[in-house]
Amino acid sequence: MSNPLATPLPWDLVADEYAEFTTPFFANYARVALDRAGVGAGSRVLDVACGPGTLALLAAKRGSHVTAVDFAPAMIQTLARCAQREAVEVRTHVADGQELPMADASYDAAFSMFGLIFFPDRAKGLRELRRVLVPGGVAAIASWQPMERFRLLADAYTTMRNLLPDLPFGGGKAPLGEADEVLEEMRAAGFVEVTVEELRASAEAESLDEAWSFLCRGSAPFSLVRRTISDQAWQEVERGILAALAEKYGPGQQRLTMVANLGVGRNPR
Repeated sequence: MSNPLATPLPWDLVADEYAEFTTPFFANYARVALDRAGVGAGSRVLDVACGPGTLALLAAKRGSHVTAVDFAPAMIQTLARCAQREAVEVRTHVADGQELPMADASYDAAFSMFGLIFFPDRAKGLRELRRVLVPGGVAAIASWQPMERFRLLADAYTTMRNLLPDLPFGGGKAPLGEADEVLEEMRAAGFVEVTVEELRASAEAESLDEAWSFLCRGSAPFSLVRRTISDQAWQEVERGILAALAEKYGPGQQRLTMVANLGVGRNPR
């Protein structure tokens, strides 16, 4: 069965809330990626599977010439609104990261932050990233480490799967969850000087309810479930998840920490 998260619909559903709830959090990873790639004023930057433009907007503020691509039209629309509000220029395209509409050797740096992991053909996506880079250009990709290392989110998904056992996603291994996998796939795509580092970012929530709101409203999988079942059924699922989490973690303040892999490689000169 194909993964519905590899289609635009769930990302269109969550575009506005994704920007509101996750952009400040994801910016922690994006800043490091831009630093590792040496992005600055005048750099030609491509952000693939850009979502609401977390990295693209940060790069534009550094004075880079930024192009952003996503297959979800609502994400591109959200990015365009954010760019206008923040008075920066980002060129945008609705396109598949596995078939980029860009010429060879067009960019100094190319990124896919938590997007490549959902591609049906990651190898093709990586080859496309390398194709559009100039010789010596840098690519950076980010992936989540296994969900079990983020207990609150893992327990929320486990509870949801117990309540809805026919979910067509969420039961498999985290794509590119281990550093060795990132190294192997980037090298197989032709990148050299590949390194992988672990990145952590945390957010404080004043209560379990606030933590759940952050997780739920900025999550494509949860939004997809909300779309595909009745309001009453979703309310029952939500009550079940909150009850399970409260029993284990209590209703008070929560610390949300997510651990990522950042892979950085260079296009051979």
